[in-house]
Amino acid sequence: MRHLITCLCPLLLTGCLAFGAGAAGGAVAAGGGDDQVEYYINTESPPDSIASAMRAEKVIEGMTEPQARLTVQAMRRHKDEPTREVDLPSGGKRLYYVDTHFGPGTIITFGLDGRVTKAETKRQEDIDLPQ
Repeated sequence: MRHLITCLCPLLLTGCLAFGAGAAGGAVAAGGGDDQVEYYINTESPPDSIASAMRAEKVIEGMTEPQARLTVQAMRRHKDEPTREVDLPSGGKRLYYVDTHFGPGTIITFGLDGRVTKAETKRQEDIDLPQ
């Protein structure tokens, strides 16, 4: 029995170490929102006000839809995709990010030009999700 334990111990330890390293790597990959924001800023060169807001994880008026979506992903409060996406009669669009397990929800309204016209943060219970 002792021989069996002596033989299996290194295998179990290396398996545990590999599993632990994989879990740590997955955690780093899952939390890559900041890296994605920096990559976007470095490659796309948005205006300074937009770049600052993205780094501060704030959606502001004038952002494009990709900028707003990337910023929301970096917040780590919400899933990557909005809970609801609604086309407005005016021709714009509204994205609702509501996740019942975390803090406040985010509502982003885009105008006809595809840029943010309004960004709101509200308590989950104060958001009236359209059907």
